[in-house]
Amino acid sequence: MKSLRIGLCGVGNVGGAVLKTLTSSSELLKIQGGVQFDLVQVGARKGKKAVPFDGIEVSTNLREVATNPEIDVFVELIGGVDLAYELVTDAINSGKHIVTANKALISKFGNDLFTQAKKNNVEIGFEASVAGGTPVVKALREGLVANKVIWFAGILNGTSNYILSEMESNQTSFEEALEKAQELGLAESDPSLDINGTDAAQKASILAALSFHVPFDFSFVSFEGIQEVEVKD
Repeated sequence: MKSLRIGLCGVGNVGGAVLKTLTSSSELLKIQGGVQFDLVQVGARKGKKAVPFDGIEVSTNLREVATNPEIDVFVELIGGVDLAYELVTDAINSGKHIVTANKALISKFGNDLFTQAKKNNVEIGFEASVAGGTPVVKALREGLVANKVIWFAGILNGTSNYILSEMESNQTSFEEALEKAQELGLAESDPSLDINGTDAAQKASILAALSFHVPFDFSFVSFEGIQEVEVKD
């Protein structure tokens, strides 16, 4: 059976869930995926206390994980752009395949990263950067390869979708709808990137690059948020 040795950086909400799946569902993944996933090392800036699992090597040096010669796949889940770019670049140049859910990284540095990956004969998996578990990236890159995409539309941000739906259905003010979303865990304590449109715009720019075969370039995307939307709108 094929084996993949994994190094993972980032143990927040997404990274923690991936870590839990790799540790608690390893047998299921082996049966259904036909691959043995071996978690070799985890990078966490808070160290071992951020990784509540036994038997896992943890390093506070994230670059050490990215360049670890004992791993085949580097999973980047720290978020942000600059440090993530440095780590992914280090991993690519060390011959590692990449898995990332970082829409900000792909929308800004996608062209450069894919060029580097091609030179080093490695792959970048970024399905989770858009629409979470909905395989829209795979559909555009593979399933629709013989089709010409003319336009696309969709709900790309769950927080904004909930707020606008709440405002329309219950005539709730924006502030009240946002507060309720936070209480339900549907909005971050700092929801700026969701409500100002950045999150959806980054995802849209990735989909545009894949759909229309244009470079990844977030700087050309024009967008605005929902902060000024009122019930009467």
